[in-house]
Amino acid sequence: MGNNNDLDRLARALKKLRPDFTLSNARTFAEQVAHAPGGVFGKIPLAYVPAPTTEPVRSGHTRSTTGSSASGLFPRAIALPLPDRVAMSVPEAVSMYDDGLMLNLGVDSDGAQVSIDIRRAAHWLVVSRVDAGGTSVVCSLIEQVRAAGMMTLIVDGKCTDFTGLIGAPNVVVVSQHPEEHQRVVGWAAAELRSRRAEGRGDRPPLMVFVTEAGAIEHDVEARQGSAAAAAFFDDLAYLMRYGRAMKVHVVVTDGDLSMRARLVLPLFTLRLAVGTPERKTILDVFPSKDREALERRAESMKHGRPGRALMTAPGLDSRDEGFTEIQCYCAPTPCVAGPPSLSSEHERYRRDVAQVIPALYPPL
Repeated sequence: MGNNNDLDRLARALKKLRPDFTLSNARTFAEQVAHAPGGVFGKIPLAYVPAPTTEPVRSGHTRSTTGSSASGLFPRAIALPLPDRVAMSVPEAVSMYDDGLMLNLGVDSDGAQVSIDIRRAAHWLVVSRVDAGGTSVVCSLIEQVRAAGMMTLIVDGKCTDFTGLIGAPNVVVVSQHPEEHQRVVGWAAAELRSRRAEGRGDRPPLMVFVTEAGAIEHDVEARQGSAAAAAFFDDLAYLMRYGRAMKVHVVVTDGDLSMRARLVLPLFTLRLAVGTPERKTILDVFPSKDREALERRAESMKHGRPGRALMTAPGLDSRDEGFTEIQCYCAPTPCVAGPPSLSSEHERYRRDVAQVIPALYPPL
């Protein structure tokens, strides 16, 4: 009973027998049983009928359990599903937004799709460790908002991660230098001021992606001084305080929250920690949650695949301790090479979605 699939099935069985168990409790107990010295449990061998290789999920698809990872009943990788429609005009993009634009993040341990209405969770924080899949998560969000016809601005803190999206339909700018970073966020803040002054909540929805906020803070301050760095984050805070009513949204990513990023932390409605979060990350990103439960869950994620994340958001069905664990979707993108196992799904997405997205906005 040492392999991961056995542990996964035992954890699921324990949770069914003990409804008061969280899935984290069941995993911990299963590992203790499996790894206990022979003198403790060895006299009574454990046996059970293996679970089926596929199981129904609430989204209407099936999920294979043969590839589950060590930290939970999750697929190794899962492709971003095709959207119901692609916005073919600016009025259609506005209509799709007003009708309730749902962004798909991934699946939970039961295989159920986790989706968030962007109007309820206006601004997102994504904290990711190196090689944990954070860039892939951001690319998945970018592909979805592009297809929905949102005006998309990308502030590329590493200056190289999103080069492949330069000129992509509905991506109006990808900034790659500190001076450009400040101008892009400044432009978005000016656009928001104009919308508020005119009462124009009917303008096209807009999403600003600020990636590697810590690197941006360092680079802007090094080249232009601390006043410039403060102005950058002041504009960012303005977007987050007043953007929601005017269809303006912000996604910020960072490996380790920078000093100024901490100042706007309360403005993030949705928070996502990709990869095994360190104790410091738990304290920074989820300060109001059950710390002990979070640390137990983080420990169980140590051997998870790229794209595994902990998240909290309003209205999320967090059946455990106020947060949930998900496997994030992987989207086809020129910025990140997807796993070979998803090649057919990604090819279909490129053909049916990415290649038919019209350019609704001129470049900045």
